Amino acid sequence: MTLTLDQVTSRENRELLDLFNEVFAKGAKNIILDLSGTSYMSSMVIASLVSMHKRAGAEGGALALCCVNERIQEILDTTKLGKIFKIYPTLETAAGILSLGAKKPFWRKFLK
Repeated sequence: MTLTLDQVTSRENRELLDLFNEVFAKGAKNIILDLSGTSYMSSMVIASLVSMHKRAGAEGGALALCCVNERIQEILDTTKLGKIFKIYPTLETAAGILSLGAKKPFWRKFLK
């Protein structure tokens, strides 16, 4: 499943949260979101990411972001979320770090 974070509708945002919950129900603890094709995040998506981050932490896992471009990093820094999320330069780096001592991370690439 691929969602576009540039113009996410309420339905697509719900699908994102449902996918996240489904992955956790299957036992995943660490989730990586590849944002390489994302140029904008609405407040609705940011709120969903915060919700996913909280759930991952409560489940003993982590939500990580990778391939974050300068514009998205600026949004995360402006909202102070850049200090909260684990952000990695590449998917491989994120997967390698999150895989240490944990179940294989689930990742989903979101394209522009």
